[in-house]
Amino acid sequence: MHANLFKTVIATLALLAAMSFISCNSKPQANTTNTTVTENCDSNLQISANDKSEIEKLFRDMIYWSFNDTVHINLLPVLTDENDSIYIGFDFEELEITAQELKNTGFFSQTFIDNYKRLITELDRKIRNNEFEEWLVGDLPTFKFANDVDPFCNCQGIVPVDSMNFINEDFENVEAEGIAKWIDILGKTHIYGLGKCKFEKEQEHWKISYMSGFDYDDGIKRDGEIE
Repeated sequence: MHANLFKTVIATLALLAAMSFISCNSKPQANTTNTTVTENCDSNLQISANDKSEIEKLFRDMIYWSFNDTVHINLLPVLTDENDSIYIGFDFEELEITAQELKNTGFFSQTFIDNYKRLITELDRKIRNNEFEEWLVGDLPTFKFANDVDPFCNCQGIVPVDSMNFINEDFENVEAEGIAKWIDILGKTHIYGLGKCKFEKEQEHWKISYMSGFDYDDGIKRDGEIE
């Protein structure tokens, strides 16, 4: 009897192991638009040299695009009161226009765009519920997102970039931190941190899925809030 029980346990374990192997090595049939970093059982997406080059070019092109004077993305499509003295929320029709403009650049994944829309929606709710201080027209936002800093580069104004590369690379998890470097007329080198970014494949092309300047949890905090 004990021998039969032992055989049953062994057979069950073998079946579970086989099922696990099939699960780890089979590719999902649905949702083939995006390639995520957790698609395989080892949770690491293998990045080739070509992938890495494409990701680096994508990031550089996005930064140069954001520094272009002709780029006017309205990240804060505000609404004012009848006296045009106080911001009272956001215009969601304008928000959709901004989201489409971001998509049209080809730099950002749908994950990134959805996060941005979610961020603005929550800020609108907080403004209308008086969870922030009164936001006077012409003043900086009373929340952290896009507050005196360009969220695309985590910088103020336009940086005359001479070169750009990544530090703290972790391309197995498709995550990196960017820096920009430029040398002024006196020969002094300046380094600007461009923040953390993440990437995912969408329709066979790498796109930016996250940047620290658009972090949801941080962006919806009150200006000056630390915790």
